[in-house]
Amino acid sequence: MSYSTNPSLEKARGKAMKLLFIDELSVQIVADRFGVSRTTIWRWKRKWLALNSHIALENQVRQKDNPISSFRLSVCSWRIPTISSTPRTHLNELPDY
Repeated sequence: MSYSTNPSLEKARGKAMKLLFIDELSVQIVADRFGVSRTTIWRWKRKWLALNSHIALENQVRQKDNPISSFRLSVCSWRIPTISSTPRTHLNELPDY
């Protein structure tokens, strides 16, 4: 995913995850609505799960009907921040001694 300075992009990613988790739409339908590829939606999902890894999303008692309750989803963070695209290393960088 390319770098963007759009301030509402974090919110748009969160809306995509709401469609994926709350409305239970397929990845392909969410990707079509937001005009991105399915791989991008999977990457956003991976980032969203890592962002909310401290929340136990699955309820062991309600495993058959709906494993994720609306109460647990209301606690989640829905903004997925843009990661900086600055390089972490440089070819001519001197080693730290």
